[in-house]
Amino acid sequence: MSVFSSKTIGSFSLACLLGTILLGSTTWAARGRPQIDASLGYNIILSDKQTLLRGVSISFDGGDPYGSLPVVVPTQSQLNALAKNYGLNALHLYLEGDSAGAEGNNNSIGYNAVACDTLVQRCADAGLYLIITIGCNGKNGQMNLEWSQRFWNFYGPRYKDQTHVIYEAHNEPAPNTLWNWTTNDWNNQVALYNTIRAAAPNTLILLCSFMGFAGANDLNSSSDPRNRANYLKNQGVNWSNAAIAHHGYESKIGVETAISLLKTSTTYPALLCTEFWPGDTTGQEYNSMYESHHNGWMQFQWLGANDNDLSGTDGFKQKIINAGTVWTPDDPDCSWPARATPLTIPTHNSTVGIYAYGSARFIRVNSSEDLVANLTSYSGNQNDKFTIERSGMNLISLKASNGLYVSSSSQTDSLSAVSSTVGAREKFQWIELANGAVVLRAYGSGGHLLRSANGTILPDADNGLATASQFFLVDGSVPSGQPPLPTSLPSPWQTADIGTV
Repeated sequence: MSVFSSKTIGSFSLACLLGTILLGSTTWAARGRPQIDASLGYNIILSDKQTLLRGVSISFDGGDPYGSLPVVVPTQSQLNALAKNYGLNALHLYLEGDSAGAEGNNNSIGYNAVACDTLVQRCADAGLYLIITIGCNGKNGQMNLEWSQRFWNFYGPRYKDQTHVIYEAHNEPAPNTLWNWTTNDWNNQVALYNTIRAAAPNTLILLCSFMGFAGANDLNSSSDPRNRANYLKNQGVNWSNAAIAHHGYESKIGVETAISLLKTSTTYPALLCTEFWPGDTTGQEYNSMYESHHNGWMQFQWLGANDNDLSGTDGFKQKIINAGTVWTPDDPDCSWPARATPLTIPTHNSTVGIYAYGSARFIRVNSSEDLVANLTSYSGNQNDKFTIERSGMNLISLKASNGLYVSSSSQTDSLSAVSSTVGAREKFQWIELANGAVVLRAYGSGGHLLRSANGTILPDADNGLATASQFFLVDGSVPSGQPPLPTSLPSPWQTADIGTV
C-alpha cells in the first residue's frame, strides 16, 4: 500500500508512483511521533529520543517576497548533513502560499505535492522531523480560511500516518503579535484545528504562529497568553497532542515573559518557536534562550536549500559557534555542537571529583553546604567526592559527601548540597564537547548552564564554549592533580564539511 494518498498528480511520473507503492512506509527510517512531556511541571515538546526539536527552514511557497524563490528539493545528502554535521533533527517547510491578498498564490492546492512527497521520504531517511505549514506570501496577517481548510483536507490525510511529520496550521495568519489578535482570529485557529484533527487524528498540531508575544506582560484579558490558551482549550483544542507555535520578532524579555507565564502549569500548552531572525542567534542569543526554557526552535535560514546559509561565514554554524549554544545531537555520528556518542557519563553510583576549568580548581562542599571551586588537587577526603546517579536520558544527579544531593535554586545562588531527594532541581543535563570537556545544564532550575565564577558555581550561563562553563570529572576512587586543559575543538567545529551533495 502506498504511504501517500491514492490520488495522483498529473506530473507524478509512473516510476515515482511505482517506487512509492513498492517501498511503502515500512522501509522508512522515520522518527517516532513527538510527545508532550510534563515532567518539569509544565509542557514541552520532545522527540522520540527525549530531545528538543531543532531545525532550519525551507521555502516551497515562493519565498519572501513572494515569487523570489523556486522550489528546490534538498538532496538526500544535504538532509543527512543537517543531522550528521549540524546537529539538527527537524526541517520547517513553508509548503504552499495562501491565496489571500492581491499577490496571493493562484496555483491549485497540491501543486507542490510531488516535491513534498519526496521531501517527506528524504526527511524520514535522514532521521529528521518535518513541520509543514502554509505560507503567507511574505506578508504577515494574510489568511483565507476556506482555502486553508481545503489545503489541510488535501495534505492532512496525505501524511497522517507519517510519524515524523508535524502540521503547523498557518504561518502568521493574523496581523502582528498576540496583542493585535481579535476573537475572530482565535476562532479561525479553532476551525483550522478541527479541520486538521479530522484529517490527521494522531499528528501533532501547532497553532497560532503569531509574530511574537508583544504585550503579553500587560496581563490583561486580551494579551495574557494563558487566557488565549484557555480560550482555545474551551473551544475544543486538546493540548495533549497540540501546541502553540510562536515567532521571535520582538524583544528577548518579551519572549521570556510569555514563555514563563505558560510554564506556570501543565494546563497550558507546550511551545515551539518556528521562526525568528537569524541575526538574533548572536544579537539576542535566542537559540541559547530557547534552550534554557526547553523550547525547541526553527531557525529562519536555508530557505532556498543553499548550503552557504549553513556553512558560510555568516551561516548557521558560525552563528551558533559565536553564540556558544550547545546541545547533544540526536544522530549518533554527529559531534557538533557536542558529541552524540560515545558519551563518558560515569556509571550509576560511581564516585568522581569535579574540576572547574574556569577556576582551575576542584570543587568541594564548604561548611555552608555551598559548592566552591578552591582545591588545587582532588583527594576524596575534603568534601570533594561526589556520587553520580543517572536520572534519565543524559541526566545526572550529584550526591555530595554530606549525603545530600546538589541542588540548584536560582540563577543568582550558588549550587548547594542540601536536598535529601532528587527532583527536577537536582538534575543536570550532561553535554559533552568533542574535546571531552563537559557542560552541565541545570535541567529543572532555570535551564541555564553551570559556570564557575570567583570560586562559586552558578547556574546562569548560556555560552557552552566559554571556559567558565566547562568541567572535567576524575575517578573519585584515587587522588588526582589538575587535569590538562581541553584540546582545541576538532575540525567539525572549525569547518563545515557537509560531504558530497
